[in-house]
Amino acid sequence: MAFSKTAKTIAGSLAAVGVTAASIAYGTTAANAVPAAPILVDTDLGSLQGAAENGVRSWLGVPYAAPPVDELRWASAEPADSWEGVREATEFGNVCAQPEAQMPGIPSTDEDCLYLNVYAPEKAREDLPVMVWFHGGGNSYGSGEQYDPSRLVTEGDTVVVTVNYRQGLFGSMAHPALDESGEITSGNYGLEDQQAALRWIGANAEATTGALLTRDRPNA
Repeated sequence: MAFSKTAKTIAGSLAAVGVTAASIAYGTTAANAVPAAPILVDTDLGSLQGAAENGVRSWLGVPYAAPPVDELRWASAEPADSWEGVREATEFGNVCAQPEAQMPGIPSTDEDCLYLNVYAPEKAREDLPVMVWFHGGGNSYGSGEQYDPSRLVTEGDTVVVTVNYRQGLFGSMAHPALDESGEITSGNYGLEDQQAALRWIGANAEATTGALLTRDRPNA
C-alpha cells in the first residue's frame, strides 16, 4: 500500500516539543462523510482488528519493527515479522524502558516496545491527511499512549499515528564497539526507530480511505 498522490500529508516530528496538536483548529466535514469504514483491516504484515468508539477508529499496539532485544539491542530497527490470522489491536504496546522521574513518563523495563497506534475518523472521506506524533521527554521519557488525538481525529478529519521509540541509553548509546564496518553507526537508535515508523506508515496508511486497507474488508 502507499499514500495517494493527493494525501501525502505527514505533519511530522513533534518530538522536540511534544506539541499538544489537539489544540489546532480544523474544519469539520463529518456531515459529508461516507458510511462507517472497517475496523478489520489488512497491513503488509497481516490483518488487524481494531475498535471504534465516539467517532474514532483505532488500532493500538501495532508492531512497526522487530523487538530490539538480544542481538538487536544495539542495532538499527529491523522489519517486524508478519503474523497469521487476525491480530487484536485494542491495547497499547509496551512502553519503552525508562526510569521513574519527575518528567512525564511511564516507568518501564520493557525493551520489546516498538509499537505505534493509529487513530482515524469512524466515517472516512477521501484525501484525509495523516499526522505523526513523536512524544517529547528529552529522548529519555514518554510513550505514544500519552497523547489522546480523539479531538483532532473527529474535528480535524485527520488520521493520527502515535509512536513508541527507544529511550535513554537504549536509544542513544554510542560506543566504538557498537559501530559497524569501521563507520560510526551507533548512538541514533531512537531516531532510526522513528524513521522505521515513518516507513511503516508510508507502506500502510491509505489516506484515501482513512484506514489501513490494502483491499476492501467487511466490518467485523
